[in-house]
Amino acid sequence: MDIVAARKGAWVIGADVVYVELSAMAERPPANVDFDQTALAFHGAHSLGSAVEARFGLRINRTAPLEILVIDSAERPSEN
Repeated sequence: MDIVAARKGAWVIGADVVYVELSAMAERPPANVDFDQTALAFHGAHSLGSAVEARFGLRINRTAPLEILVIDSAERPSEN
């Protein structure tokens, strides 16, 4: 996760990026599960006073298709 922000006078702009990659092996049924997700966010604010800000933003979320691969028992590596 990365966050960047800049301020000039009463204005603030920023962005953040989140990338997640998950993977797991299951014993029963024997399977391999993979999932990827990327989120981008752009945001800004304008100070309307000492305690009030008007905020706005946009979030883009991309997920890769969930991939589940069932492994045939003949293809599984032995645990020896």
